[in-house]
Amino acid sequence: MRRIERLEEEHKILLEIAKEFHRVCVKHNIPYYMLGGTMLGAVRHGGFIPWDDDMDFGIPRRYFSEFFKIAEKEFPSHLRISTVYNSRRITGGFAKIDDTRTYMVRSLFRGEDMKIGVNIDVFPIDYADNDFSRYSKNRIISRLLQIQAYRLLSLQDRPLPKKVVALFIKAVLSPLRRGAIIDFIVKHLIVDDGPNMANHFGAWSIKEIVPREVMGTPTPYRFENIELYGVEDADRYLKSLYKDWHQLPPDGKRKIHALEIYYL
Repeated sequence: MRRIERLEEEHKILLEIAKEFHRVCVKHNIPYYMLGGTMLGAVRHGGFIPWDDDMDFGIPRRYFSEFFKIAEKEFPSHLRISTVYNSRRITGGFAKIDDTRTYMVRSLFRGEDMKIGVNIDVFPIDYADNDFSRYSKNRIISRLLQIQAYRLLSLQDRPLPKKVVALFIKAVLSPLRRGAIIDFIVKHLIVDDGPNMANHFGAWSIKEIVPREVMGTPTPYRFENIELYGVEDADRYLKSLYKDWHQLPPDGKRKIHALEIYYL
């Protein structure tokens, strides 16, 4: 194995995965959006946030399963699709597309069956209503996903309180299938229509619910040396997640996800 020493090398691999993702979506008329830090990077930096080492995308729910059926046939052999249903690497209702010629060492991914390469995340984009009260569907989804994360949480490198909570949840929910909570959310809590669009399975929880016109029509943005699609109203979307998104975070909050990366 050869270690990838420079973040620019990882960025190059991420871009190649993103190109394939974009190619399949455009070829088959599947709409998608850049999300989170990827959208922020496109607008603020014209590409990657300099210290960022992942990419996030969203596909409307009605196209989500269709995309992966097509991608499994059209992706090159070194790209792998992982979900909560086929991999211990995934805890939520989204997917990772990774380059199997690489290997990332991360605290969350330990053991042979947890190996994953440099990857992008692809989330389903759902509709959502305007109810954010304590027992609303939006809040219940958020809480169930927290339970799901604890249920599948690796206990290594975790503080003791989190280990105790995770062990309790693992014991109580051990009879359930890995995807049972995700299936319940999709079947019973996600609405068929609504004034908002939501990335329920994203890291920002309720903040990732925005008015439909904010997501709008997938809009082309320059990202490094390629073109990718993002949200129509980038300013309102980024304010929902980051508030003053023009401002760079302090050095201590510029996080890198991977500990080490290797070419296999």
